Amino acid sequence: MLRKNTLNIEDSNGLPLIHLLLTTATSVDENNFDSSLENLTDLYQIVSLTGDSVQRVVAYFTDGLTAKLLTKKSPFYEMLMEEPTIDEEFLAFTDLYRVSPYYQFAHFTANQVILEAFEKEEEKNNRSIHVIDFDVSYGFQWPSLIQSLSEKATSGNKISLRITGFGKNLKELQETES
Repeated sequence: MLRKNTLNIEDSNGLPLIHLLLTTATSVDENNFDSSLENLTDLYQIVSLTGDSVQRVVAYFTDGLTAKLLTKKSPFYEMLMEEPTIDEEFLAFTDLYRVSPYYQFAHFTANQVILEAFEKEEEKNNRSIHVIDFDVSYGFQWPSLIQSLSEKATSGNKISLRITGFGKNLKELQETES
C-alpha cells in the first residue's frame, strides 16, 4: 500500500496518485473499511479540485468512493447521517459565529442602521422601537443592539424595545427567549 509520504505528487504523469486511487477502490469494493478510510484520508490530503487535471479527476473519484462507503449498508452511515442534536447544532452555530467575521459584520451593520433610523425618528417614535426578525435563529444579533440602546437610555428617558422573532419551530423560539 502506498502512503502519502511516499507519493510524489509532483510527478507529471500522476501514476502514484492513480495507483493509490485504484488501491482505495479495491479496498472499498472488498469492504475493507480500515484500509479504505486510511487511503481516503491520504487522498483527501493530496488531491485538489483546483489542482492539475489528474488531481481533479482523482478528487472526484475520491468523493465517489466516499459516497459508496457511506451507503446505508455502511456501519458509519447512521453515525454520520443522523441529525445533530439541538445542543450540537447550537455549538456548531456558536463556533461558526465566533470565527466568521461575516455574520458579525452583517449583524453590526444591521444594528447600526437600526440605531441610525431610531435616532433619526426619535422625536416621532416616542423612544420606542419594534424590530421584526424573520429568522431569529439563536438571537445572536440582538445583545449588541440592546447594549447600544441601554447606553443611550437614562433613568428619566427610557427606551422601549420590542423584538418579534420568527423561527423554524416553536422550540427554537423558546430557546432563543431564555
